Formats: sequence, structure tokens, C-alpha cells
Amino acid sequence: MDILTSSEINRLVEQSELVYKYNSEINRESAYEILTCKIKIAHQIENQEKLNEGKKKSQNPPSRSKSVVESISENTMVRQLGRTVLRELTRGLLGALGIKK
Repeated sequence: MDILTSSEINRLVEQSELVYKYNSEINRESAYEILTCKIKIAHQIENQEKLNEGKKKSQNPPSRSKSVVESISENTMVRQLGRTVLRELTRGLLGALGIKK
């Protein structure tokens, strides 16, 4: 085994099946160009959504405020207390009527 001469290297390269794939020059877009284009498109879409959002806000009527019962029922402690009271009342009434499981 010795160092290959340039003629031997050229002969091996010409016989290779990959020479056609890797010897052809292709001018493709760089990653920078692709990402720059995507960023521009994203900014345009974002700006368009902001404009549409502003139009929707002016067109929608104001939402109604929640009633006292609705605002209280959102509290977890109040809901648990209500369940407990209802369960105990039901047990008491059914127990007084003599109804068992």
C-alpha cells in the first residue's frame, strides 16, 4: 500500500457512481435566506391579525357582567360548602322518612 497518484485518484473518481450526484453544481437558497423570508411572512401575518383584532373589538358588543350567584359559584370553597349542605339535608330528610340504601 502506497500513496495514490493523481491519475489513480482521477480514475477512481470517474468510476464512482456518486460522481454524477456530487459533481453537479446546484445554486440553492441559503438557510439565512429561507429564515429571513419566513420571518417576514410571520411579521406580516402578525400585523394582519392585530388589524383584524382591532376591528373585531370595535364590532363586538360589550359582554354582560356576571351575576352575584355566578361569581360566588366560581369559588371552590363555596361550591364544596354547598355540596356538603345539600348532602346532609338529603340524608336528614331521607333518614326522617325511614328510607335507607
